[in-house]
Amino acid sequence: MKIRKFISAGVYTYLLGLSVLVCLVPAQSLADTLKLTTVNWQPFYGENLPEKGFFSVIVRETFKRAGYDINIEFQPWKRALEATRKGKYDGLLGAYYTDERSTFLHYSDVVMENKDVFISKDKQLSNYQHLDELKPYQIALIRASAPAEELQQQGFQVVETNDDLQAFRMLLKDRVALVLTSEKHYHYIMEQDVDLKANRDKFVLLQKPYKTYPLYVPISKSRADSEKVVERFNEALADIKRDGTYARILKQAGFLTAAD
Repeated sequence: MKIRKFISAGVYTYLLGLSVLVCLVPAQSLADTLKLTTVNWQPFYGENLPEKGFFSVIVRETFKRAGYDINIEFQPWKRALEATRKGKYDGLLGAYYTDERSTFLHYSDVVMENKDVFISKDKQLSNYQHLDELKPYQIALIRASAPAEELQQQGFQVVETNDDLQAFRMLLKDRVALVLTSEKHYHYIMEQDVDLKANRDKFVLLQKPYKTYPLYVPISKSRADSEKVVERFNEALADIKRDGTYARILKQAGFLTAAD
């Protein structure tokens, strides 16, 4: 009987000590870790950028306030999209909306907006007025991207690539007539790639943008709590916009001025 009491007391002491230890562990270390994936799309996000890019910083801070850690893996966009569809990842770091994607993704509130533009070597195209004027030309876009799917459905000549760097190299060699990409990504590539920078004067940015897209952080519906994750993310996103954190991150990245 005394032995049983001694053992019970020992177990109680152990459990009490364990509970105290758990309480001392920082809350962040107990946070759920979300596995996100995306393509290298600088300056928004990229595996070789400081802190993986300013968009990653915004999303990481938002999820931190929502009670989550995140890990980000980079791969070609189509592979990232399909892996998330199959539930291998918890969500995508940055994505445009499509009805088809909404069947397997819960979309967050808009994190920011992005302007997509056409680039060509043919200066005669710079003042095009109607999208149909570009139908006779081959247009390079990232494989499985929302703009690629939109233009394919409208009968445009779409040439799919793994990334925009490949698309611009094709344009430089006259294998396509146009590239459709993010305006910010275009300027980044022209500065970072030696060959493209040396030939930058050969490219012209068409004056009329294609479209401005909202950019989201969608979570896979394969997670039973996906709606809860999105809800908490949205609340935290509103919070960092309200307290100035969002603007500070953009300003530090050079995408927001005092005038803004």
